[in-house]
Amino acid sequence: MDLKADLGKLNAHYLTLPEVERERGVMAFAHLPPKTGNFLTAQIYDRFGEHWREGSYEVDLDPSAKKALADEILALTESTEAVPTLDDPDDPRLNLRSLARSVYKRKGSWWQLPKDFPERNPDRV
Repeated sequence: MDLKADLGKLNAHYLTLPEVERERGVMAFAHLPPKTGNFLTAQIYDRFGEHWREGSYEVDLDPSAKKALADEILALTESTEAVPTLDDPDDPRLNLRSLARSVYKRKGSWWQLPKDFPERNPDRV
């Protein structure tokens, strides 16, 4: 089985979920491969990931903690404070790195972000 075929299997698997679940965005239900079924991606996680089947990667934050974290990240990404550029990307004084991406809320059959996620721009978030 190759990776492309397995991704097709994953797509078919997740399409069986109720629409209300899929509207939560793929990262809400597909941030890891399914723990049941014969998926190549799960076999790769078994080989190279530690304890992923036991949920050790799962972080459950209450809504107020999620909002506080989102607000902090947003403040950092929107900051105009000038920071000196360090020559060495491994310099210990560099304790935060940020990579900003724009994503479509919906792409193809999938909500990449929750359907009710507030929009900054009608086409991109």
